[in-house]
Amino acid sequence: MEIPIGKKFISCLKKFPQLSFKFLDTQLKSSIKNLVDNGNQNSISDSGVACLCVYACIHGAYLNVRINLKDIENDQGIMKEAIEILKKSEIEKEKILRLIDQKI
Repeated sequence: MEIPIGKKFISCLKKFPQLSFKFLDTQLKSSIKNLVDNGNQNSISDSGVACLCVYACIHGAYLNVRINLKDIENDQGIMKEAIEILKKSEIEKEKILRLIDQKI
């Protein structure tokens, strides 16, 4: 059974995950990577923990999108975008963790 939802709500629902995911993805790609490259190498393991925490937030945002869209028949591509961001973030996470592994 599809829940009747207004266009305005769908529009907001689409914008929110984009903003959240993009912010978190940027943090993973730039801030955490910068910590690994330029931060105190004696505490590089902290960069690894930060990377995992940001990825956990991204995965949590993905789960929120899934649960919010479970009863919506036409999500206008929101779920597809959420899956893509999750996959890209996982790749970034693995790159960062490999880099940390090499430096330890």
